[in-house]
Amino acid sequence: MRSFSLLFCVVIALFCAGGADLYSAALTDTLRTTETAIQEQHDSLDANHSTNQSHIPLPTHGRLFQLPFAEKVIDKHDIETVPYFELTDILYHKTSEIFPLSLGNYGQYNSFGIFGGSARDNTMRFNGREIISSAFGTFLFDQFPPEILERIEILTGSDAVIFGDNSSGMTINVQEAIHNTKSPYTRLWYAQGEYDYIASDGIYSQNFAPNWNGTFGFRRQSSSGHFANSGFDIWNVRLGLRYSPSNSACFTLTEIFTNHGFDANGGLAANSPSFTDQLAATSRITDLDERTYRHDITLAGSWKPDSSFAASSTLFYSQELWEINRGPQYFTSVFDTVRLAHWASSIIGATARAEQKITDALYLRAGTEATWTNSVATVYAQQIVGISIAGYSHAAWMPSDGISVRSGIRIRIDQDRTTLAIGGAASLQISAAIKLTADISQSDRAPSPTEGRNLSSEKQLLAIGGLHIATDATAAGLQLFSRFVSSPIESRRITDSNGNTLGTYSYAGTARTIAGGILYGKIRLLPQMLIHGWLQSYFSADSAQSGLPSLYAGITAQYEYSVGASSLIVGTTAAGMTARRGLTFVPQTWEYIPAETETPAAFNGFSIFASAKLGNARLRAIYSNLLSARIEYVPYYPALDRNLRLSLSWAFND
Repeated sequence: MRSFSLLFCVVIALFCAGGADLYSAALTDTLRTTETAIQEQHDSLDANHSTNQSHIPLPTHGRLFQLPFAEKVIDKHDIETVPYFELTDILYHKTSEIFPLSLGNYGQYNSFGIFGGSARDNTMRFNGREIISSAFGTFLFDQFPPEILERIEILTGSDAVIFGDNSSGMTINVQEAIHNTKSPYTRLWYAQGEYDYIASDGIYSQNFAPNWNGTFGFRRQSSSGHFANSGFDIWNVRLGLRYSPSNSACFTLTEIFTNHGFDANGGLAANSPSFTDQLAATSRITDLDERTYRHDITLAGSWKPDSSFAASSTLFYSQELWEINRGPQYFTSVFDTVRLAHWASSIIGATARAEQKITDALYLRAGTEATWTNSVATVYAQQIVGISIAGYSHAAWMPSDGISVRSGIRIRIDQDRTTLAIGGAASLQISAAIKLTADISQSDRAPSPTEGRNLSSEKQLLAIGGLHIATDATAAGLQLFSRFVSSPIESRRITDSNGNTLGTYSYAGTARTIAGGILYGKIRLLPQMLIHGWLQSYFSADSAQSGLPSLYAGITAQYEYSVGASSLIVGTTAAGMTARRGLTFVPQTWEYIPAETETPAAFNGFSIFASAKLGNARLRAIYSNLLSARIEYVPYYPALDRNLRLSLSWAFND
């Protein structure tokens, strides 16, 4: 630990001496459809290693798919140049299809929508087990630091609804980082920015015995915030223990603890005198803050004896305590008299998955999950006590390199309802450069305890069609989609006679359709210069409930210069959207409701970035919103004005 502290001091000294850093937007999604070279090494070495020899950790441990699957992947090397401070930054920069649902600053409930969906249509997993705040039916991305990941698996459409519950938007699985070194491995990350933003992250990992590894990590972020009552203070500690009895098996035990606190101002008032001046702006809520204490303990095992079969399972326990500290003006009724309201939840669960290669063209996958949840009731959420069981099966048929057909079904039996998800997808490579894709899925989304479990499940039908073109220097694509929602769960604000926000009330709305298209393109003009752009278009007869603009577009250009193992990347990015009414956010229940007024058309004021790699050190700098423009991805939550953020990461014995 003395060496760890010394290294941290050295990093801070280098940073203060003028090491500016920055990251550059990584612009391409990596499609993994074959086993990695490491996995091939495993297969060849497994037969030659005795039980007394050291083994290579199973590289597929923690993934949803140990056999080849056509998911989108972001691995730890892909994010080296990404301007990230939290997990959502990585997803924003690496996925052209998503629309950011950012609340204007880090540390808040930042999420996203995809293909016309909202934040509650997304599911997050860690090593294959679901991560969820059972009261809200969603999760905080900030509870999982980017430094914990080996890679991210991303599923959409029919794959998402089959391999995740309530996930007609996106299913995300974070595979834990794999460290394997006899000498101590240390990685430090430090960041600083406007509005007193400061953050740090540290990792220490070492093999302490043959086939055994121990890892420790921490993370801390804090800021005073842009507007009144918008600061945050977050810290995270994680521990990991890994045992590799052979090259084909792996077991890990991880504990992730997060203390996540943030001031919840509910955005600015619709009649605020200013949306850019922090002194003149009027916050909607002035005396309310939230804090979450959360433990996630996961015991995960994976077995891959050969290239035709794999199995994995988890046992997990999650404990969450949510506190909301409110002024008396935000009490919900005359019976609600305690300033500090609590909500506690415990979840115990298990998962099991199996994958089998039947023939060279046919893959079958099946799995089951079971959880027991015990949560108390509060003035904001109903009680949950009971067992939930889910099961799914999936088949993928690939008769040739250019043809793929996939389909599956998922059934979940909850305490008070049964939900069903079913879907299928196909892709056809009609030439070396052109591919056609089609996807259709039908799924149910159960209401969360804050919405009210007495409501019927929301039913979503999503159809996606795509044309994708790729050459050595260019890539482009067009995806058209249509989402039909029957029995949608909608919410409205509850206020008192003085206009104070007390919470939300949810109800069954009328059916609606959201259609749109997503166009993206990438071109390399020179070996060192890359330009990437995207355009999203949305249409809905009830635009107030969709919360999406008719047009959202952006472009990024970057130039890279390399000398030996060192490199420098500089670039600029701009994005903008048309006017819309949109959905604003209520912090007491984490609900999106229609905004009172229309949000004007806006752009992000331009950003410039730079990233330099010197040995094992990576320095990044980003200067965002140079023109201090007003832009709100979620109405009444303006993004930061002109601000400079710096970060430095440095790995030792990498």
